[in-house]
Amino acid sequence: METIRNVVLAKEANCNSDNVLQYALKLTEKLKAKLTIGLCYPAENSVMSISANQEENHIKNAFQFVKEAYLDQANVSYRLVSCETDICDNADETLTAYLPDLFLMDKAQVHDLYAFIDRIHCPLILLPKEVQYKNIEHMLITADLNDKTADYASKYAFQIANIFSSTFEILDIGDLNAQLFENLNSDKKRAASTDKAELRIYPHQRKKITKPDLLVIMVKDKFFGLMKSFYGPSVELLKTLDIPVMIYKV
Repeated sequence: METIRNVVLAKEANCNSDNVLQYALKLTEKLKAKLTIGLCYPAENSVMSISANQEENHIKNAFQFVKEAYLDQANVSYRLVSCETDICDNADETLTAYLPDLFLMDKAQVHDLYAFIDRIHCPLILLPKEVQYKNIEHMLITADLNDKTADYASKYAFQIANIFSSTFEILDIGDLNAQLFENLNSDKKRAASTDKAELRIYPHQRKKITKPDLLVIMVKDKFFGLMKSFYGPSVELLKTLDIPVMIYKV
């Protein structure tokens, strides 16, 4: 991932105010990319389905609301498409046709996080529902820093940092546990930032964690190494964080 040209967001087709959509627009503008917004609505044969006329009006109203409330003044190139699916985390079957370089999702709308992460093959950012956009100035990147994988971790960490024009810290996967999540959720003052893309590796014993603008979890393969640790209890702990989390597969 040397650059990001196509960003995809899956969201519920509704007329509610949406911090995640606002975040997606601002991030896409920052990246100078194109945004595809997939509005998800229940399939026609759903148990909870409504009449055809009601469904048509529901989708029409959702499209109109998103355009008027968010897109008319947006400074990005975008596509607004519909996704016939009961739940948003099935929308990737439709939205992968737009060849995303980055997939965004409100993590509250992901029902089966384990399966969803398995299916997404580009970088995925999970956003808390009440997220407020701010420039990604500092990232915390977690990776497996054993002798065989330290080189790949530093290589891709620099690449990610350059895309977002961000500073970063690299943390051994040993700290990807409840203690780390508690530290990230705590209200701590940010430590002094490093120079852009300066590599700083900390051992797993490190406990004082700078709260980042983006937490990146770097994984090599869903069947090996880091994924085994990540798909333990930590995958559920992601839901507790109030910061954006990127799952980055290399």
